[in-house]
Amino acid sequence: MITGFFLTLIIFVLFFSGVAEDFISKKISNWTNLIRLGVSLLIVLLILGFDHWTLRLTSIPLVLGLMLPLFLIRAIGAGDVKLMAALAVFWDWKQVVFILLFSLIWGALFGVISSLLKDRGKTLLKNIYLIAHKHLYFTAHYMPFSFALFLGWVTVLIFGVDFPWL
Repeated sequence: MITGFFLTLIIFVLFFSGVAEDFISKKISNWTNLIRLGVSLLIVLLILGFDHWTLRLTSIPLVLGLMLPLFLIRAIGAGDVKLMAALAVFWDWKQVVFILLFSLIWGALFGVISSLLKDRGKTLLKNIYLIAHKHLYFTAHYMPFSFALFLGWVTVLIFGVDFPWL
């Protein structure tokens, strides 16, 4: 039987392989995401059995529904959505929501830091102004969001999702 430590290690390897691929090639391929999905489904099936397996499949449409608007405004890439969908079967709906929430916070933090380090502070302020005034065309720069997703998962792993108001 797979214990919690080994399951966390498996998720880490699957997640970090996507992050590394994103950093190296600036893209997460469909084939590697398909492999991640297959491995994820197989492990969840072995751990939970078939009865609970279908419950975990509901996490995939949740990820797609929550991340689709971000993809449509080109805030994230399709590879990020597929990476998160492939790994979402390991988590329940609360974990998925909080991983995405913390990922957005991490992504915003890295975006601001990256813009400032690349001496693009003026462009950052201009983009914030354009977004605030509902202009959808602004200057974008590449930042691998998969790392923010990874840190969102690590944040949920450390702090959990058992908040008193939920």
